[in-house]
Amino acid sequence: IDSGRHPANSASFDRSGKVLAIASGDATVKLFDIEKKVFLLNFEGHEDAVQDVCFEPNGKFLVSAGSDCTFRMWH
Repeated sequence: IDSGRHPANSASFDRSGKVLAIASGDATVKLFDIEKKVFLLNFEGHEDAVQDVCFEPNGKFLVSAGSDCTFRMWH
């Protein structure tokens, strides 16, 4: 998976194993469909690099933590 010109700092699969979230150095979280091998979308909201990302156990939310000293919950 090409995450672009910024580093991929962390990655996490959803419960199905079909969606991969990547914490990116460009301050976004990138979602990819692994089976179809396509980019799905960017979550934008951090003001600095995203350092970590994980799906919560129920799979309804994605949590990201950034170098801007914030975390975000995405739905």
